[in-house]
Amino acid sequence: MRTSSLIAPLLASFSLIALAQEKGVGYDSVEKALAALKAKPGVTVSMQGDWTIISDDGGNTVWSFAPQSHPAHPAAVKRSLVADKDGNVRIQTGALCQASKANCDALMEEFKALNDKAAKAVQARTSQSGSAGTVVKDAQVEAETLRYFALRDAGKLEEAHALHSVEQQTRLPFPKWREIVQGFNTTAGAVTSREVKRITLYRNPAGLPQGDYFAVDFSGVFASAPVHCGYLVWNVLPSGERRITREEENFIDAQTYTKLSASKVAEVKQQFRC
Repeated sequence: MRTSSLIAPLLASFSLIALAQEKGVGYDSVEKALAALKAKPGVTVSMQGDWTIISDDGGNTVWSFAPQSHPAHPAAVKRSLVADKDGNVRIQTGALCQASKANCDALMEEFKALNDKAAKAVQARTSQSGSAGTVVKDAQVEAETLRYFALRDAGKLEEAHALHSVEQQTRLPFPKWREIVQGFNTTAGAVTSREVKRITLYRNPAGLPQGDYFAVDFSGVFASAPVHCGYLVWNVLPSGERRITREEENFIDAQTYTKLSASKVAEVKQQFRC
């Protein structure tokens, strides 16, 4: 089971907050939960492998439904980003598992391991960005980055997706990527501003094909997403063209933003590298 920060911003944010657990998910059967959510307006339904993933509440709640091949089937795991009156943010996790106790316990361990793995990836990325590479000024990379986002904002998604590398397009085919971007655009609303914050050049990084890689940190403001930032990586092809090999973005929607204290917003923005 794979996760994408584009599909579920709350999953990309889990390392910032405590993990709490609640009982149940508000339905008395997995079948009823799946049917009700699929019929609910405004949700995004996608497949990640054999798992059914449903993003609700502007991406702040993500449901994961186990496939029939999974030992814990039928099972649903609900994870929600919540904030209390003091601005403390956490991920609240609930599960409805109708398999044996052993298989259900194993399912929860599976999700715990998934979170741990993602946390290590975030830490590794932060460490690498801070200790390797050279911060550069590259007007062409900046212009290409802003053009890419302009295509996304204008709904010219086929043109935008064509700027991804072959490997990236294989990992995230156009229909799936389009669904993710359209879901974000619907939640975030009209773009107010975008900014390239930093460009870091990595030459022949370990574990990747030799070449130059430009990591671009960006931030933005949207009508319904006052905090939005992330990074993408351009690889220079032998032809001299650049293609996107990785893309990550995180955001806080307006509803959640109003529940956070100023200090908590600053903390989250720092962790997001805004």
